[in-house]
Amino acid sequence: MPTLLVDTKQIVKNIQKFNHAICAILKADAYGLGIENIVPVIEDYVQSFAVSKQSEYDKLKKITNKEIILLNSAEHLKINTGLNRFGINDFNEFIRKDLTKVKSVYTHFANVDNGRQDKIFQKFIQHYKRINPNGKVHAGCSDSPQYKYDFLRIGKAMYYGAVIVKSTIIAVHDIKKGGFIGYKYVAKRDMKIGVVDGGYYDFARIKKYVFVDEVRCKVIGRVCMDCFFIDLTDNERFKGAERSGGDEVIVLSGRLQCKYLCGIRRSRLAGQFR
Repeated sequence: MPTLLVDTKQIVKNIQKFNHAICAILKADAYGLGIENIVPVIEDYVQSFAVSKQSEYDKLKKITNKEIILLNSAEHLKINTGLNRFGINDFNEFIRKDLTKVKSVYTHFANVDNGRQDKIFQKFIQHYKRINPNGKVHAGCSDSPQYKYDFLRIGKAMYYGAVIVKSTIIAVHDIKKGGFIGYKYVAKRDMKIGVVDGGYYDFARIKKYVFVDEVRCKVIGRVCMDCFFIDLTDNERFKGAERSGGDEVIVLSGRLQCKYLCGIRRSRLAGQFR
């Protein structure tokens, strides 16, 4: 069975290295790891939490007394500086709002190297601060921590190096050139392949490579619902002697992007938060 391992101490270290007030982003059920699992780990190290759905806000209210920001709501206004997903574009529309009731104004930069977007944001926040001096401003996130303002919104960077998905090889086969490997994939040479436990139901996305005994092995063919295939041909441990499997496979690890974190299906993985 594939296993999800979460190093909670590494999560805390990742938060502390920013050396600034942190709003922990817990969208998509804490990037798929479970709000109920992550909040107890980080609550003492962050200033606030943020989510994008009312259902997540309601869930958080039951397990924490810290401030919770419902993004893109009436109390927390987003300024569209160029990402073009959500937010206010029109400055005249912005100044007509009762900003005394707005707790924070924020943006999400599309290109952190483009200072033009920050200039757009400055126009809005300067007016906001004149009307509401105690209101909060935030823009920096995992990819743009240089924009500190009142606090940083940190999501995926909390989990860098802290999340590992492991599995095992459940079968090993010798395939002749021209033979099939799963659906439609044809071996381009004589190959030794491994069948790994877990498929697109367990992790919606996997990378092009996994690691077996610290050796990088290419994922080949189509990922199936319950398994996928890896090329073991050049892995020295699998040359010569017959092997039936049982070897550990590191499926996901390192600086995982959102699409990999959110694709982990916890309901069918053995989970360990340690």
